[in-house]
Amino acid sequence: MPWEAWFTLAVVGLVLVALIRNYATDVVVVGAVSLVCLIQGFTNSPRLPSAKEAFSAYGNEALVTVGALFIVACGLVHAGALSLISAPLLGRPKNVMQAQSRLMFPVASLSAFLNNTPSSPCSFRS
Repeated sequence: MPWEAWFTLAVVGLVLVALIRNYATDVVVVGAVSLVCLIQGFTNSPRLPSAKEAFSAYGNEALVTVGALFIVACGLVHAGALSLISAPLLGRPKNVMQAQSRLMFPVASLSAFLNNTPSSPCSFRS
C-alpha cells in the first residue's frame, strides 16, 4: 500500500477518535479534509485530492440538507418543542428496562417512515 493510503487511514482513525470523544463534528471533518489537502499541497501527490476537489463535495445538495436539519433540530431543542413531545410520550421511567421499553416502540415505529438524520443537534453549549 502506498504511503497516501496509510496517511488517509491515520486521518480516518483520528477523526473516529475525535468523534468518539464528542468534539464538534464540523470542526473535526473540516480539519481532516484540510489536513489531507495541506499534505497534498506539500507533496503534490496525485493520489490525494486537491483543495478544489476535496471542498467541492461540500456543495452537494444532500450535505447542505443535512446541515440545515442540524439547525432545525437545534432550534427545536432550544425552543423546548422537543420536551413538549417527549415528556408525555416517555414519562419518568423507574428503571433502565422501563426506559428502554418506552423508547423502543416509538423509535421502531417512527424509524420506518423517517430518514436517519442528525441526532446530536447542537455542537455548542448555551
